[in-house]
Amino acid sequence: MKRAPHRGDAYLYASIEPLVESDPTGSQWLGPLRNSVSSFPKRGLVHWNKAPFQLQLGSLWQFTIDEHPSAVRSDQLEHFQLEDPQEPIEVLDLRGWSDEERLRSAITSDGIPLSPPPLARRVLLWLASDVYVGPLLLKPATAPGFWVLDRPDAHIDAARMPVCRLSASDINRVPLEGERWFVSPRLELGRSAGIQNWTSDAQVTRSILTRLRKMDPDLVRAIGVTESVFREYLDHVEGGRMGSADPAVERARADRLRGVRDAIQRDEVLLTEAVEALLGTEAVRTEVQSQAHAKIDGEVHSRRAEIDAALSDSTKELARVQDILNAKRTEVAALDAALLEKRGELEAKVASFDQEVSARLEEIARRPEAIFAETAVMRAVLTPGFARPVGGGNGGVPAYPPARAVSRQVRDFGESTLELGDETDVRRALAVHAGASALSLQAMLSLHAMFVSGAAPVVVGSYAYDLLRAYASAVAGGRLHWIPIGSSTMEPYDLLGRFDGASGRIIPSPSGLLDVARDATQSGRLHVVVLEGFNRAPCEAYLSPILEAAQAGRLGDALRVIPLANPELISGDDPYREVARLVWPSNVLIACLPSDGSVTLPVPPSVWRFVALVDADDRDRTQLPSVPAENGVAPRTEIPPTLWKESVATAQAHAAHDRDEVTTVARALSLSARDARDAVRVREVLCANGLPHGDATSVALVATLIARSGSDAKAIDEGLRTAGVAVPSWQTIRAEAQRLRS
Repeated sequence: MKRAPHRGDAYLYASIEPLVESDPTGSQWLGPLRNSVSSFPKRGLVHWNKAPFQLQLGSLWQFTIDEHPSAVRSDQLEHFQLEDPQEPIEVLDLRGWSDEERLRSAITSDGIPLSPPPLARRVLLWLASDVYVGPLLLKPATAPGFWVLDRPDAHIDAARMPVCRLSASDINRVPLEGERWFVSPRLELGRSAGIQNWTSDAQVTRSILTRLRKMDPDLVRAIGVTESVFREYLDHVEGGRMGSADPAVERARADRLRGVRDAIQRDEVLLTEAVEALLGTEAVRTEVQSQAHAKIDGEVHSRRAEIDAALSDSTKELARVQDILNAKRTEVAALDAALLEKRGELEAKVASFDQEVSARLEEIARRPEAIFAETAVMRAVLTPGFARPVGGGNGGVPAYPPARAVSRQVRDFGESTLELGDETDVRRALAVHAGASALSLQAMLSLHAMFVSGAAPVVVGSYAYDLLRAYASAVAGGRLHWIPIGSSTMEPYDLLGRFDGASGRIIPSPSGLLDVARDATQSGRLHVVVLEGFNRAPCEAYLSPILEAAQAGRLGDALRVIPLANPELISGDDPYREVARLVWPSNVLIACLPSDGSVTLPVPPSVWRFVALVDADDRDRTQLPSVPAENGVAPRTEIPPTLWKESVATAQAHAAHDRDEVTTVARALSLSARDARDAVRVREVLCANGLPHGDATSVALVATLIARSGSDAKAIDEGLRTAGVAVPSWQTIRAEAQRLRS
């Protein structure tokens, strides 16, 4: 059984995997079913309609097949229906146990080893006397690989275990996880050929003692109960003097008795029961009670004297311990009072701190420019190279020693990369890497469209970083640079570097972003920079200048640069002298990952005009098919500089016209023509990469216009309806944008 029904299911059914087949007449098992999928399409399973919910997963069943070709298709599970389900009976060959008494004692106590273990729930035991006992149930014993008798099948008494005799054709050898024997499919065991007692030795002995008490109370007075009473019992059985309603049961019990006459001597519990049988007589009970009372009285007098002597010293020790305990209690009470006093002082200080923090936060909320100004002053004072005023105690000597020349190389990822020849190769690489990482291909294409069109993607969703990493492996040879943004990031120099006036050098930031820009300028290779938690710091202060410079660098505007230092003041051997006035390279792509923590700042409108939202989880959209990677591994690939420049130039050439649905939606949402132009570029790049026009328009509208718009849901619905476009998933992106704005 591969699938069992569960209690509470509206429709109860099970799925069965066929393992062994019979001959056409159903009278003999032939052997394993070689190819169940070809015989039973749809995973090689048979359907059990209205199966009982108490069925066990993995249980073994024998059944016939009923086909329903008119009801359902032949490739569905319901085409092959199960009929007449029965539990098969497995035959365990125990003929190697020549001593059947020893077998019965072992299988009803510690268990016997079985290899291979039985598969069926119901089993027959094939004994050396060529009889079959059962059906019965086995269960695993305490020792590994051992099995013990659980109970007979169908609530039969273990003392009346049925015995049958079978012919050679009644059982079949079946190779199923080893060589096994099974009762033939249509065989009815019929009337029993006798019964045997298969209860445990302890149970047999107890039943015999019970019969002895009923048979002759005088016998239990005998001291040699183990031998003489059992002999007497056997004599009664053989002489037919038991008076039982079922002589066969008594004969089975007598057969077991011959194998367990020593059980009382071995088993303490059974010996106790034998003693209780003796105590059932008046004479023995009176004598034992008399001796017991005398022994008890003597022991009581002896123990009482010992206790009185021991308590004399213990009473004195107890009084001393009580005095120590009282002193400790007084000390604990004093400590509790002191602790309570200190706790009150601490709570008062915490309350004062909370009030001070609340007042400070209210002041920051009311005048944020004040805290930014204070922070800027502190950073300026603590910046390396800051000099104290002349006469301040050190003659104007710089507060820090001059910095040495620093030059770092961008890390080599150590793997060879394949160059992509054209846009077709780019699309295939994106699809291969999306499939290898189990990511949405539509999300991957959307991310690529943002980068090519010039928007900085803000990627949301649980797979945001995975999407960016896969994209970097597809188009940038794996050159991804992850930079966590802290709340103390205030300006671009915190990410790039600062000028040290004492040494005349630029000190690069630990983020390594300046080295990335320098390498990209020199090599022309593509780099992907990920700003993790970009909204933990004021984006308008540190990120807006970088996004402005990135857009200017893409358009070839050399005037909007990030000034790190005056080139005339920089030492001639400083390797960063060439980037003193940094023109942002168009091959350094910036992506942002938002933080979900409580210490975040709203993303201002000055940043929204440069970014677009991408949902890495691609919720509410139909998934596009991806291309499987060879051997399950996607090789690192990269876009050569010339192909990247051509892609960017082609995207920049697209413009919006008045009759375009994108322009209509932008006007309805009170957005600028520049926003509409950004959306058109994204759409055209998506169309060029194989996305249908309608889907490309939907992605572009959601990622740019709806994300940038502060309009309410009603206005967005009305604008989309006016433009005549269907955008199924805009609520998800709008909710993410609203969260970043608040």
